Amino acid sequence: MAIETNEESQLVETGLYATIRHPLYLGNLFLFVACPLFLAARISWVFMVLGMVGVVAWIQIEEAFLLNNLPAYGEYGDRTGTLIPGVY
Repeated sequence: MAIETNEESQLVETGLYATIRHPLYLGNLFLFVACPLFLAARISWVFMVLGMVGVVAWIQIEEAFLLNNLPAYGEYGDRTGTLIPGVY
């Protein structure tokens, strides 16, 4: 995996990104919880758990990559929450 950069590239720290680092993944987690509630199929609970585990695992991989490749990401990570500020 590689990061493309140029003089205009910068880390986005405004909007939702001012408080959490992965708002899209948080939305995905809400979707994984909502699907079994609407589908009312028992098998959908298995997919919910697998999906949530997959998202959390991918966040860990992405965080490690960004820490190694973006110098400002460590400080940004100290100021923000991964998914929920002050919790995770």
